[in-house]
Amino acid sequence: MTLSSEYGYYFLIVFLIVSNIVLLNFIIAILSNTYAQLKDVNKALYLNEVVKVRNIFEYDKYYMSIVALFIPLNYLFLPVVPFVIFLKSKTLNKILLHIAYLPVLILGTTTFFVV
Repeated sequence: MTLSSEYGYYFLIVFLIVSNIVLLNFIIAILSNTYAQLKDVNKALYLNEVVKVRNIFEYDKYYMSIVALFIPLNYLFLPVVPFVIFLKSKTLNKILLHIAYLPVLILGTTTFFVV
């Protein structure tokens, strides 16, 4: 084995390692660029779905006290549901909504003044 053939093997090994590192770097750059583009599109698609749901979730003057309750309180208001359905009263709906969102009002107000 001559000196030039030994240098050729070393050069080949270094070339293969460096080219693999460069190609891996290119793949990482392409994937991160694609992720950044899809991240912006993902946010736009999410907001589009929120707007679609908001149009469906309109205020109902008779049954909004049943529909608009959040999870811990909707179980507490289950005994009232038949009265809301059968009486179909605007005032009962308004009173129940005020009762349901009173804890949110108190928590939000105290958080505002404390922070």
